[in-house]
Amino acid sequence: MLAGREAHQEVAIAPVTARIWDFSVMVVCKCLWQGPDPKREQFRRYLEKAGVVDSLTSVLVSLYEQQEKPNNALEFVKQHLGAVGQTSEDAEALQQEVIDLRQRCARLAGENKELKAKLQRYESVPEDGGTAN
Repeated sequence: MLAGREAHQEVAIAPVTARIWDFSVMVVCKCLWQGPDPKREQFRRYLEKAGVVDSLTSVLVSLYEQQEKPNNALEFVKQHLGAVGQTSEDAEALQQEVIDLRQRCARLAGENKELKAKLQRYESVPEDGGTAN
């Protein structure tokens, strides 16, 4: 439990967020409350470094701040967990970029095929400048 409190001292966050952060860590890794274990502590640090704890905290804060609590809190978390840090505009822009890149890839593949055919024709022409008919 000291590790969670020490982390709160390092990062100045609001009391409600701090409580939710504690809860996130507890949910993600119960090891904080079970005493020191090197493997569990390593896993906890891994989750923190990977941003899992921050993402869970963000979603739980969002749930806490809802005026009307959803009927299914788990579904709320599932829906919002994937959306942390990404807006619908970001998703739309990425989808459009994928479409554009696929079109470009198809165009370049066609161009490559044409150039290979031209190269094949030029390689089959005799070196004396005559035609290969």
